[in-house]
Amino acid sequence: MFVDAQVVVPRTLPFDRATSVRDDLVAALRRELPSADISLSLLPVELDGETAFDKVMLVASRQGLAVHHVTLQHLADKVAVSLDLEVDGAMPLGEAHAVATRLEDAIVAELGAGVEVESHIEPLIVQAVEGEDVPEADRGRIEAMLRELALGDGRLTAIHDVRARRTPLGLLVIMHCHTNPQASVQAVHDAVEDLELRFQARMPQVKRLIGHAEP
Repeated sequence: MFVDAQVVVPRTLPFDRATSVRDDLVAALRRELPSADISLSLLPVELDGETAFDKVMLVASRQGLAVHHVTLQHLADKVAVSLDLEVDGAMPLGEAHAVATRLEDAIVAELGAGVEVESHIEPLIVQAVEGEDVPEADRGRIEAMLRELALGDGRLTAIHDVRARRTPLGLLVIMHCHTNPQASVQAVHDAVEDLELRFQARMPQVKRLIGHAEP
């Protein structure tokens, strides 16, 4: 017996997930038809529920580009797309601009004529630095300060699992906290960012505060 079929998958599905779906189907068929010669191919398709944001992210993924802060504005006569595009910080601007132009043209081709696309080019920062834990007494003072600052705000509670490490870039502080499970991701992000700014005002040597919020 020969089985030859196409497996329809959303085109936004990551490649490794799509191949996993195909492999699972092949395994299931082989359990039912152990002597069959099975060949399944993937057919990525656009789904009706695919949004403009999905399309933008798909285009960027196809080109292997990292984008964020994607904003879509629905104006009276057109759609305006703006985004931040991350490229190697050492890349010459002329080359980076060409990368941005190819991305913008591909987004227009995907969304249709009349779409307005602007990109902000910024350096992709991937840093690997050496670090060491600060003495426990210093870590304790940092945790006490974070608890004090959070208590005065009220949005973040139960500061715990605080770690502080010295790096060549400055002090890196990591903390866990609790927050209202009904709060939006944006609201929680704003609360953590606000705490970071107030914390850095007290300790300018802090390069970054990484806050892991738990419901």
